[in-house]
Order: sequence, then C-alpha cells, then structure tokens
Amino acid sequence: MGNLDRLMNVARVWSGIKFFHPQLACHTKLDWDAALISCLSILRVAGSTSEYASALQQMLDTLADPATRVREFETRERVSTEPRPPFRRKTDSGVLIVAFGAFDNTDWAAAIPETTKLLPDLPGTPGIVFDLRNSTITEMCFGWTGLGRRLSTTPLVKPGRRSRMHAGFASQQGSGSGSYYSGFQVTDGEVVTPHKEASDVPCVFVADADCEVPGIALALQRAGKAAIVVAGGGAIAPMVETADIDIGEGLEVCIRAREPIYVDGTTTFMPDAVVHRPEDILESAIAMLGRCSEAAPPGAPAPFVGRMPAEPRYPEMSHPPLEYRLLAAFRIWSVFHYFFPYKDLIGEDWNDVLREFIPQFEAADDALSYAQAVARMVARTSDSHCFVRSPVLDSYYGMAPPAARVRMIEGQPVVVSIGAEDEVGGLEVGDVVVSVDGIDVETRIAALGQHRAASTPQSYGWLVAQRLLCGADGSTATIAVKRGETAAVCRALRASGNWERFRDQRTGDIVKHLSVDIGYVDLDRLPAGETDAMFERLKATKAIIFDMRGYPYGTAWTVAPRLAARGNTVGAVFEKPLVGPEQIESGDTPNCFSIQSFAQKIPRSEKWRYTGRTIILVDERTVSQAEHTALFFKEANGTTIVGSPTTGANGDVTQFVLPGGIWIWFTGQAVKHADGSQLQRVGIIPDVQVYPTIAGIKAGRDEVLEKAVALLDG
Repeated sequence: MGNLDRLMNVARVWSGIKFFHPQLACHTKLDWDAALISCLSILRVAGSTSEYASALQQMLDTLADPATRVREFETRERVSTEPRPPFRRKTDSGVLIVAFGAFDNTDWAAAIPETTKLLPDLPGTPGIVFDLRNSTITEMCFGWTGLGRRLSTTPLVKPGRRSRMHAGFASQQGSGSGSYYSGFQVTDGEVVTPHKEASDVPCVFVADADCEVPGIALALQRAGKAAIVVAGGGAIAPMVETADIDIGEGLEVCIRAREPIYVDGTTTFMPDAVVHRPEDILESAIAMLGRCSEAAPPGAPAPFVGRMPAEPRYPEMSHPPLEYRLLAAFRIWSVFHYFFPYKDLIGEDWNDVLREFIPQFEAADDALSYAQAVARMVARTSDSHCFVRSPVLDSYYGMAPPAARVRMIEGQPVVVSIGAEDEVGGLEVGDVVVSVDGIDVETRIAALGQHRAASTPQSYGWLVAQRLLCGADGSTATIAVKRGETAAVCRALRASGNWERFRDQRTGDIVKHLSVDIGYVDLDRLPAGETDAMFERLKATKAIIFDMRGYPYGTAWTVAPRLAARGNTVGAVFEKPLVGPEQIESGDTPNCFSIQSFAQKIPRSEKWRYTGRTIILVDERTVSQAEHTALFFKEANGTTIVGSPTTGANGDVTQFVLPGGIWIWFTGQAVKHADGSQLQRVGIIPDVQVYPTIAGIKAGRDEVLEKAVALLDG
C-alpha cells in the first residue's frame, strides 16, 4: 500500500479532522470515509514527497476549507530569515504603518513596550495600517497594551470561538447509559470598552496565511471601523486557529480547530480585499483607509447544533477491499486514541499498536482473517468491557454451548454445572476438560484468548471458559475430560438456547435464611423491585450474605441506601473524558484529555436501615455493575468482601461500527473507588480471599459461601 509512516500520518490527520473539524459536523452529506479511500488509493502509487502531499491535499480539498491544508513544515522558519521591516513609519501623507513582523514571534517582551509607544500618536492620525504579516503575537500586543481600546469610541464585541468537543464517545447504537455526547463549545467574545482617550481612527489590517489576526480587528471590521486586506489566496486561513500535525518529509497539515463566531451567530469572514502581488499590498491597504465607513455584511448564521455524520457500516463487505480494511484499522485506533478513559492502563503505546496492525489488515486475504485482525487489535485494549460482535467470528467459533457451564478452577477448566443427564452425554460436575472436538484445551484457550480483551487474568479465564465448549448450533461437542485418575469422552448436543438457560449462576431460593440469624440474598437474580420485601423477610437476622458472583438487576441503588450509615456517602468516583481539538497535536501523550469528574453518592432512603453485619461474595464473574454493587456496599456500611478478585472492568459501555457490520463495545468512562484508587485492570480485592477447589466443586460444596458463614459464626 505504501510507506507505513505515511499511513500512520494519514490516520492521524483523517481522525483529527473527523472528530474536531467544526465544519464536518455541519455538512452531514460530506463523505469523509470516501475522501480517505480516495487518498489511500493514490498513496498506493505515490512515490515522491510531492505526490504524498498531493494525495493528502486531495483528501483535505473535500472540506472546501482553505485553512485546512498541507504546507511545508519550514514555511514559518523561512520567513524569519527575510529582512524585517521597521516596526513603525509614516507615509508622506501621515499614515502610520505598524509592522509587527519587525519582531521575532517569541520576542513579545520587546514588542509590547514598542506597541505601548504608539498610544500617544493615535489622536489626529489620518489612518493606521497594521501589518500583521509573519507575526503571531499581535493578540498579546493589542490586548496587554490597551491599544485595542484606543481604536473605537463605542463598545465593540470581539468574535467568540467555536470548536468541537466530546464528553466521552457517543454510542453509534442507541443512546447508551453513559450520557456521552458531542457538541459545539462556544466561548463568548470579549466586550471591548473604549478608553477615555479613544478615537475613531481609520484602520486597515493586513494579514497573510501564517499570521495571527487579533479579535479587535474582526470586531472593528464588523462595526465598519476597519478593513482587512489579505495577502495571497489564503483568504480565510488567518481567521481560524489551527492544530498542526507533523506528517514527515518536511510537511505538516494544518487543521481548522477553532473558528470565530460573531454575536449574530455567523462564522463567515470576508476580507475587504485580496491582493496577490506583495509589492501592491501596502498601497492597496492605504487606499482602503477611506472606505471603512460601513459595517461589514454578516454571512449566513452557522448551525447552532451540529451532528456527527452517520458512520457507514458497509454491511455487504464481509471481506472489505484493502482501503476499507485500513479504514477499519484507523477507526479502531482513533476511537481508543481519543476516547478510551483507560488508555494509560493498556500497558503499551497505542500508536505502536496501530503500526503493528496496519500490515496485518493489509495482509487479511479473506473475511475470517480480516475479522480476526480486528479482534486481535481490539484485544490489545485489555478491557473486559471491550468485545467484538462479528458474524464471521461467531460462525467460526460457534455461539452455541452444550448444557454445561465451565469455570477455571485451580487453573483448569472444570465443569461446574450441567443440565439433564441425557443432554450432556455423560459429563459430570467436577470433570476437568482436556480437549474439545479433538483440540487440546491449551490450544483452544489460546485461540479464543487472542481474540478477546481481558482486564485481568481472572477475567481472561472466565471469558474463555464461557466459550470453550461452544460450536455451531445443533452440532455435537466431543469433550474429553479427566475425572480423578480416569478419563472419559462425552458427547453433548449444542444449542444456542442454553445461554438463556444458564444465565443465572445459581438455582434455589433467591432470598432465604441460612440460619435463624443469617440471611442470604442472590443478587444475580434479585429484581430491584423486590428489595423492600427482601429486607422485611430478613429483618430479624443479625447478618446478611449478599451473593454477587454474577450480574445484578440494578440492586446497588436500592439495597445500598438501606445499609448506609449516613447520608451523602460517596460510593464511587467517575471520570469521563472531555476531548477537544487540543488533543490533535498531542499524538504520543498516553492520556491527553481533560476529565469530567464527579463523586457518585449512594441515594438516600427514608425507610428503616438494616444494621446487622453484611458480607458480599465476589469472584471473576463479578463485573461492571456487579463490581459497582460491591463498591456501594463497602462504602455504605463497611460490608466485608469475601471471595476472589473481580473482573476489573467498570464504566458504562459505548459502541462503534466497522466495515462489514462489525460492532465494537468498550468502556466509555473510568470508575474508581470512592478514595480515587484504581479498579480497572485490578478488580476488587476481597477482604477475605477464598477460592473454590476442584474437590469442593465435585463434592457439591460452595466453599466461598461456607467461609462467609464461618466468619459470621466465629
């Protein structure tokens, strides 16, 4: 396809524009994917640097935005070697010409005092030409010296600034539970009040493509008190703030990051004149001094609400063409690069992951190898919330289990529950699985594991164990097992309906008395609406064991308030990424976003409070909301946590799609303990650790529950 570094740079440019170019959110018919595909096609045959630049510029031209462009990286350095003009001089007619290019762009300490010296000369001056070319310190000079307040006897309003921002990654499949959203961020324009010695001096500002235009110039132009003359063809470029990406080979891409927005809701800037011959610029500017008596006409109002363009799914492309496979890799990289709240916990540079996987996506020569490349790349996030839904992968591995459940016990896959004897072909609880369909478990686990993200080793074991026996719906699983000192081969029919049958981790009463003084509640099955009835039933007990080895039905928010010893108890801390255009340039920073942090409090309850001892049981099946339940209970009343470490993945999930209709889920915001300590990739560590054993499973014992009871009886 082309140089790997070039493809990496294209990914950065395309992604930065996709999420942060303000105009892209306004023009939903613009096909930004197609622009990338065209660029990648040209890069196939691009050899020289100029051809590389041309391919990128063609993609950028789709935006019809002169401010977003490829330019030589040395441009700004080269102008500094040219002779500098004098800072101030007067024409024969008394017009004052002020050239800010007289100072180096880092020498504001010299520029500000010289600018201050202009103030006494303003009254009575027939006109001023402010030459802004080659200067990026003009906002500071006009603001810090008060020069901007001396140029109008009436108040002015500078344009505000508008940019794109994202609070997390808004789900592409429904609204989701994390309240993630995208929008415009607008800052108000500064109101400039006149200085007591202000005068309405006719002004013309001369700008070029690489200068900074101060807000007062735009305010004066809109009020009809100044004109703006632009040198060359970059008519709009100097009026926006850009983020610049070094794309190698002496080139950089400038991306529109923030644009001016006037009080009338418009963002359009129109120069009063564009002059292409450098030798004519100042003469044209002086001629404009007599034509600044009318306010500049406003443009069309900018859209107040933007919308991210709908993400094409390309469902017909089970094996996408090369350019679309690279598009998939770029989508994966960009979403996690900008929006993954746990990027610093991945354990490797995410840019290096893209570099590693671009060749793999290029080499994927069929639908299966493409889907596997997607899954392998996603697995590198090490987030158990992060999973891939691919029809091709589902078909390859099979989604139907037999009527048996497997867990990793003492490091081995062990059958922990089964359906009816005639469904499982002789399988027994406590059997250690040795092979499935003739493939030894180590090989099968490795194959499954490379395509599944896991936050922790215990989570990895649980995730692969769930899929270990799966195959095609209606097929027969041939399962070789070790049963003590003997071996057996069992054959069990697979059925997709077994997922629902085995959703509940346990059977029996959801709420019960283990003794007169000890109650038991299975939170894997208790509906939130039955919380009050549960407490009434166990009201007389001295202790309750809450079993959270599974996934709850929202009971953290109904049970914990009945345990909380005080009001305003913080149960967990959330951190949502706030991502803006400043992130475009910070490509190698592990976590370069701001965060929206809030302390989530346990809801209040006016009902009676349970004051007995409480224990919560956890293990590797305790994930996400289940872990959140443990956080709430611990903070509510110091509930003792018993069992083994949890999954270590919490935070509301969100989704995005790839070519081929492949969906990817991932954690959208970080969740931490109430004291701010880490949960992700650690899990909740029990106060009392106890693990089940193969012997205990075979004997039908629940050793974790037994330990909890012993603690209460002791």
